[in-house]
Amino acid sequence: MKVDAEFIVKIKMNDLIFANNVSGIEMRQRLLEEGEKRMRYFGSGYLQDPEGKVIKKEVTYEIKEN
Repeated sequence: MKVDAEFIVKIKMNDLIFANNVSGIEMRQRLLEEGEKRMRYFGSGYLQDPEGKVIKKEVTYEIKEN
């Protein structure tokens, strides 16, 4: 059987502080950098979430006909 799947990990990043004059492009870049840093922490075991309040995992799949 063939399956197409997508696994998504979402990490909440609350209360981040930015200067009032930051551009949208710069804010997006900083958010990407912070998200990637937290994903590295998660992958290495430093970011843990035993209560499931920060990290959310989702999987979707579709079974394909043979």
